[in-house]
Amino acid sequence: MVFNYVSWRILSMIDINNLPTITIGCPIANRAYLIDRFLDAIYNLEYPKEKIKLFFLINNCNDGTDSTIKKFRIRNEKQYLAINIETYKMKFKADKRVAGYRNEIYTRLAELRNYMKFKIDTDYFLSLDSDIMIQSNTLIELLNTQKDIIASVINNDHILRPYSQYPNIRTNLLIDSPKGITHYLDFPLDSVVEVDYTGAVYLLSKAVCENKNIKYEFDVQGEDIPFSYNARKEGYKLYAHTGLWQYHIMCEYQNYCIENKCQNPCVFYGGNKIYRYKYHDNETYPNLLKCPHLVEGETSLLKNQ
Repeated sequence: MVFNYVSWRILSMIDINNLPTITIGCPIANRAYLIDRFLDAIYNLEYPKEKIKLFFLINNCNDGTDSTIKKFRIRNEKQYLAINIETYKMKFKADKRVAGYRNEIYTRLAELRNYMKFKIDTDYFLSLDSDIMIQSNTLIELLNTQKDIIASVINNDHILRPYSQYPNIRTNLLIDSPKGITHYLDFPLDSVVEVDYTGAVYLLSKAVCENKNIKYEFDVQGEDIPFSYNARKEGYKLYAHTGLWQYHIMCEYQNYCIENKCQNPCVFYGGNKIYRYKYHDNETYPNLLKCPHLVEGETSLLKNQ
């Protein structure tokens, strides 16, 4: 079933029985600082809830995130096709996104994502990372492209500015790059473009989900890289909708940093990424002196506005 998105009002006039069913989900743990906003964004998607399954795979959660999701289910499960919550016990280190953690993180995430992908029984699966605040029209726009694998775009720096320097779409075939896999920087806007690698927010058809050869594996750049490679190996093309940009919350203090226009962002000391701030109320936010959420080796992610 294909339909053109114009507005929620027009969608409400379509025969709901003919719309495809969608599973939306992700592995999730320790997102207490953003889980309410994450769930609100999903709830506000412009699509009939009776056609949506939510699937949250909770692993090693100890900050109350799981409790918030369960309360969300109690409040809203009658509106949805289903809200499934599973616990997947797996020991691994906290995600500090620094050297020495990546191998373990990406290996475990590959296992979690494969577990989810092969359980999908709806027409489509919207894989949505738990630090993405999804726009309300995203699902409709992605469905309307009629692609088996179609991604939205997110920024991979701390300030949401469309056409970020580091989007989550990458290539090593469509652009002749001596560096191998690299961010796709020079792409048309407001278009559906072919890419070689993507992640974070993407819609998969049921056929892709059922294909056992299309799986996540470890890669130093993330588990989405082998997934994308395996999908292309199976004959699928990957696309990105460059008219859809999502808000990516990469740090617990991100909003505060942006609002207060950090005067001395990310600097290096002994190879470790450390935040230094010059805020008038710095004593109110003492934890801002160090930030463990960034990837060692990247340049400054915060930009003075």
